[in-house]
Formats: sequence, structure tokens, C-alpha cells
Amino acid sequence: MDPLAHTLAGTLLGKSHPSKARGLVLACVLGAVAPDIDIVLTFWGRNFYITEHRGFTHSFLGLLPISLLSAWVAFFFVKQMKDRGSFQALWGMAFLGVVSHDLLDWCTSWGTMLFWPNRTRYSLDHLFIIDPWYWGLLALPLTATFLFKEHRLRFCWTGFLVILGYHGLAAYNHWKAIHIVELDRPQAWRAAFPQPFSPFRWSAYNRADGLLKNARIDFLLDPQPLDWKEWREPQATPELKAVQDSANGQRYLWFARVPMWEEVKQPDGSTLLNFWDMRFKINRLEDKGSRGFGTTFTVKGGEVTGGGL
Repeated sequence: MDPLAHTLAGTLLGKSHPSKARGLVLACVLGAVAPDIDIVLTFWGRNFYITEHRGFTHSFLGLLPISLLSAWVAFFFVKQMKDRGSFQALWGMAFLGVVSHDLLDWCTSWGTMLFWPNRTRYSLDHLFIIDPWYWGLLALPLTATFLFKEHRLRFCWTGFLVILGYHGLAAYNHWKAIHIVELDRPQAWRAAFPQPFSPFRWSAYNRADGLLKNARIDFLLDPQPLDWKEWREPQATPELKAVQDSANGQRYLWFARVPMWEEVKQPDGSTLLNFWDMRFKINRLEDKGSRGFGTTFTVKGGEVTGGGL
């Protein structure tokens, strides 16, 4: 999820503690945003960041050090504010904040390496990475806790119940979207990805026998797909095999969950293979030729050069 959602979630979680100590809320918020400290990886390049983001700092192995770091920072400010709260209590809230971050990221389609250094990416594909509805559902009970302080805990826990209901709605709609493409081709690989601004909009895929099919879905408008599109995979060639066997090619195909590509022959005898990940195809932008997270490989004489990720 985006930083605003993590911040709001950490604040709501922190304010749900019976104590009124501000340091506990601070510790929880710091824990809720701290895993994204891996943005420092951008110093080693965009491609390195893309492949390593949501690694150690978002893993079970990172829970302890990231929560301790957050608690130490919170403890420093608590001492300055002369606020209440032991280090153990601050650490506990920071730990909850980090857990909330990892769980929310797991709900998106990007993929989180929960068991790092195992590099398998886990994703529930329930929520779009930026969800204004989610912001609102978190912000409303938070606002109420400031306006009606005597009912703070009641508003916090009511907010959590509403958020759980929203997660349940998204999970149910994800299941329905998966079911649609499963019925179309039961033996095919399948996946469904949330679309922006609504838990009812989905882009669902199935893939088999060299054919990728996509159902554009909006359950508010129609229980069935609004339309279907399909793409035939280019014929397998030695150039494609060379990319698949190369280190950069394997790294890209490890990241891309719905890869598609095209081959373009060059006058010098080389071949360009342009790849992109259909997982990031936004239906509303499809007419603009959006090809999210793409990369280009050059193959000449069996040698592969280029390729981002």
C-alpha cells in the first residue's frame, strides 16, 4: 500500500491502545512506515530497487530489527516530550505497526518476500496499491477519535471492523473474478488483479496453449465481464530461449507475473525482444498503449544484452 494508507493504519492501531500516551501512537506509526526504508535501494538504481523492494525490511526476518529501530526512534522523542511509555511498550506498538505494514502490502499485487532470503513473492491481489476508499475508511474513525475523545476506543474498534469488512468484500470480489476466468478455461493458469478506485473493478487473466485472455470486470455494472481481450504469444524462437536462459531474462521473468513480449528484427541481424508485465495494465489506460514495467533485450549471435530488472 502507499505511505498514506500505512500512516493512517498505524495511527488508528496506535490510538486503539487503552493508554493515552502519545509515544505509543508515535511508535506504532513509525513501525507502520519503517519497512519502506528500503527506498534507499534506489541509490543502486531503479531496477535494483524494483527487484529488491519488499525484501528484508518486509519479511518475517526483518520484523525484529525494524520494530526495534522504530521503538528506539520513538523512545528518543518520548524522552524529549517527557511522555509516558516504557521502551518495552513502545517496542510492542512498533512491532504491531510493522506487522500491519507487511500485511497490507501482502494484500496488493506487487508481491512481498515474506520469507526473505527466500525470494518467492507472495501477494493476495485483493487491494490496489493506492486506494482512496481505504484512506477514507481509516480517516473517518481517526477523525472521530479527535472530536469525541471519550469514545476513542469505541471508534477505533468500529473502524477496524469496517476495514475488515472492506477486506472481506475485496477478497470475495477477487474470488468471483478468478471464478470467471476459471470457468472460461478450467485448466489454464489464472489470476485477477484489482483496478484503481473501486473494489468492484478487476482485470482477470487465464493463460494456456500460447494464448493469454483478459476479462475486464466491474461487478457494479455487470456480474459478467464487460469485455474480453486476447493476445497470442509470439512463436517460440532461439532468441526467446536465449533470453529465458540469460541471467537478466530470468530475473525479469521472476518478477513479471503476466509477461508478454514482441520480437522485432533489426537491419544488423539482431533481434529486439520487448517485454512488459500485463499485471500492471490499467484497463482505463489501455487505449494509450500502456506497457507497465517493460524491458528490452537485444539478441545477436546467441548473445543477450540489455534487459532491465
